[in-house]
Amino acid sequence: MKKILSIFLFLLITILEIPAATPSTVIEVMDVLSSGAQFDYIGESISQLEHALQCAKLAQDSGANSELILASLLHDIGHLCAQKNAPTMSQYGICEHENIGANYLASQGFSSTVVTLVRSHIDAKR
Repeated sequence: MKKILSIFLFLLITILEIPAATPSTVIEVMDVLSSGAQFDYIGESISQLEHALQCAKLAQDSGANSELILASLLHDIGHLCAQKNAPTMSQYGICEHENIGANYLASQGFSSTVVTLVRSHIDAKR
């Protein structure tokens, strides 16, 4: 629980540093991310939220900068903020979730670096 709270606190502080961020932006992004506790991570024994927190923790432990840690935390947010009827890729979640997530984060005022990292995370795995 302590790790979850520290990552959420990091997210809160980082979002508040975004010039366009408002309290409603912070609440909305945290609500979307928190909703990931309800969904498994594509057939794994962890939730979407746990996956996001693991990625952020690994980035933090490796000495990454705040934008990379934030992008690690939010890289799969497109699975969570997509419309209910969004097309899926069988057991792999929402089609184009990287673009859905990047567009969502851009609309919330996140930096172009975070948006680009989220948008390109699928290509980076290939």
